[in-house]
Amino acid sequence: MIRIATEVKGSITILKVSGKLTIGNREFTLDDAVHDLLRKGSRQILVDLTETSYVESAGMGQLVAAFKKIRDVGATARLLVKESSRVHGKISETVTESYFDLVLSEADAIASFSD
Repeated sequence: MIRIATEVKGSITILKVSGKLTIGNREFTLDDAVHDLLRKGSRQILVDLTETSYVESAGMGQLVAAFKKIRDVGATARLLVKESSRVHGKISETVTESYFDLVLSEADAIASFSD
């Protein structure tokens, strides 16, 4: 089961995703959360996967689609993962890390939005 919580720090909206990012999680998806944030005017979004235990290929597809949607409206996003986690490994082996503007700490992520 996936859980998505939202937190705001200044101009940055943090989507805290916990659980497993899989195709079976259809109740409330990452796409729904991103769509809602963009509709409300969020333009700097940090997707925090530090509490996500597993990402399958369909979950990777959700991440790619979410980041594309964010960029299509001129917003910016970063992806926060734990270094050496299963999620970090999955992202490293399937998609270039630079596609997601991958960061390894919340402080680095927040600072990177002002670059």
